[in-house]
Amino acid sequence: MQSWLWWLIASTAGLLLLGICLLMATIRIRCTYKHRQKEDLLQLDVRMLGFTLYKLEAPLIEWNEKEGTVSIREKNKSPVKENKQKKKWSSETIKRFIKKSKEWIAHFPSYKRIAARFFKGLTVEEFKWSTEIGTGEAASAAKVAGVVWGLKSFFCGWASHKVKWRAAQQLDVIPHFQSETFALSFSCIVSFRVGHAIRTGLALVFNYKKNSSQRVQAPAQGAVAGD
Repeated sequence: MQSWLWWLIASTAGLLLLGICLLMATIRIRCTYKHRQKEDLLQLDVRMLGFTLYKLEAPLIEWNEKEGTVSIREKNKSPVKENKQKKKWSSETIKRFIKKSKEWIAHFPSYKRIAARFFKGLTVEEFKWSTEIGTGEAASAAKVAGVVWGLKSFFCGWASHKVKWRAAQQLDVIPHFQSETFALSFSCIVSFRVGHAIRTGLALVFNYKKNSSQRVQAPAQGAVAGD
């Protein structure tokens, strides 16, 4: 057998092996959010094979009650570039986002099924959620703390049926009986395979094209029926 044919077989086998390794590689996302008084910190870190694919840090979230807006100063970093910017969200912006999201979901009849399948492939490796709350009065602080505990337990119980849990759920609610305060600390690490994400993306594309063709055919059939 000629040497070039050996090289072709070896190269093809190497590319196939590399492709399989990439499909089996794990993407790990760490999300951290902390709030205390007027200080906020949101951090997002996306890694694969030890390399940082994307990093976001928003050290300041400004709430403007008069204008009804939320401003976020963020710094994001990727292997290509790093930039800083300030994003401003108003109530109208949020309403438009919700409206567009509903339209987008309506465009994908199988969206819920595809999303549920994707979440089934997620693994929670760390989950910490701590809340400090005080109303200045012992009785009301205890009641509010109980409500918060109930909401956290409900959410974690619901989420436990949607994703895989490798880590124990670390939940804390700390009531302050003699002061008015609110603090929140949240940390979560989730992971999934690259192949799982690609499969979900292909399912969305296929569903989009299928639904688009049906939307085009429906008016045409109506016009024929009218004639």
